[in-house]
Amino acid sequence: MIAMLYSMAAVVTLCGYIPQIINIWKTKTDCRDISMSTWSIWQATSLVTLLYSHYEVADLKLCLTAGINLTCITVVIAITTYKRTRYAYINTAPSDNSALNPLHMFREYQVDYESVYQSAVKSLPAGYH
Repeated sequence: MIAMLYSMAAVVTLCGYIPQIINIWKTKTDCRDISMSTWSIWQATSLVTLLYSHYEVADLKLCLTAGINLTCITVVIAITTYKRTRYAYINTAPSDNSALNPLHMFREYQVDYESVYQSAVKSLPAGYH
């Protein structure tokens, strides 16, 4: 009975990760509510479990379960990293599509020459303009 339940652990584990992976993939945010440190710890412990199951106990069922865990956790981390990088760029880029200009980061230094000219003219003495 226990052996049969243990055999189903890989399938149950996979079914548990699928909704999380789908939600992260579909979200339109930068996934800041996902704790990367927690997922990284789970990834490290899954790797240790996979190595232990393969080299120490040579248990195929445990290897499969740990391998599925490690794969799904790595997918969650990869999607989260992608979303954070992608949305960080989108949130810092200007909304007027000038992000295509490699110099868009200097947009706050653009000079309105007409206002500079008007200020200069106003500052001249009366007979000079």
